Amino acid sequence: MMIRKSFAHALGLVLAGAVVLSSGACNVAQSLTETCSQFPDSVATLSLGGEAQAFVQAGASVVITGRDEPQLENAAAELRSSARQGQTVLWRRADVSDEIAMKAVVEQAIRDMGGLHVLVNNAGVYGPFGTIEAVDWQKWIDAIVINLFGSVIPIRAVLPHFKERRYGKIIQLSGGGATNPLPRISGYAASKAAVVRLAEMPQFIGLKDATGDVTRPARLRPLVGPDFRLLSGDDATALAFFAQGGNGAISVTSNVAPGLCRSMFLACKQGQVARAQRLANPIAQLTSALFAETSPVPLKYALGLFDLMSPRVRLPLVELTDRSRAAVAAVIAQLCDEYAQDMIGKVGGRAPGHRRAAAG
Repeated sequence: MMIRKSFAHALGLVLAGAVVLSSGACNVAQSLTETCSQFPDSVATLSLGGEAQAFVQAGASVVITGRDEPQLENAAAELRSSARQGQTVLWRRADVSDEIAMKAVVEQAIRDMGGLHVLVNNAGVYGPFGTIEAVDWQKWIDAIVINLFGSVIPIRAVLPHFKERRYGKIIQLSGGGATNPLPRISGYAASKAAVVRLAEMPQFIGLKDATGDVTRPARLRPLVGPDFRLLSGDDATALAFFAQGGNGAISVTSNVAPGLCRSMFLACKQGQVARAQRLANPIAQLTSALFAETSPVPLKYALGLFDLMSPRVRLPLVELTDRSRAAVAAVIAQLCDEYAQDMIGKVGGRAPGHRRAAAG
């Protein structure tokens, strides 16, 4: 399972006819096929802090939420540009650690979208950097409140609706603080470790690991059980993560080459090691280009080559350098020649029906 990651400011889950409610940051997933295949039609998803663009491209309607109103407005505009007839994109400003605000967001999603079926929790902050005796104590507390309470509060808001409908999915994402010692960002580490314990609830089905430590699936698996999905958040080490028992990746690279990434994952899952390694080579070239400068700037430029979005960015991000533009364009041109059916589209314009075929 490869989940695409990007820039906007929401995280969603996809299904044709679905509704996605998302807060924190925004873009989406390509092949949540193992999860999405279980959803009924007209699914509503609440996502807190991550991806929503691919969900829209897969046919979902979305509601996004976060603290930055201008970013939400811009994110919603970008999502609407990808939406088709019958899809809806709404946004609402809210803080995940504000119980009243999150209850209102969920109520809006249910009222305006006709229901809610999936919650994806991914909003979070690092908090203060430094030794525990020297950091700003209020900022340390804020990190706990946002990362931990900001996961529990949305869950409390959606569970009554899930129980009433006798259906619902919750995907909780954590981070590098869950298992690794991080003494200089102790608020972040403590909150993320607590989130892992929270995720042991039966309502949770997945966890994102962005540390690049490929041994963690083996270490976490005894704690979370065989059915819990461990997802890499690092494209460069995704194959090794899969080989250690990971279930997939929240992937930047699969925004551009979804078919390649999915094929690599399936080859690894099916024990076709040599094929997975061959596919990993072009994926690694693309990943290197997409991370040559601050993400998501190279990714936005890459998707701009396919006429899928504007490559423009806002401060504090800056435009891609000419050298990096050339590198991104070169690797995409090469992959489009060699793996045309596995790319997100056609340079200069979308290939009709292409994206659905590549992800199938």
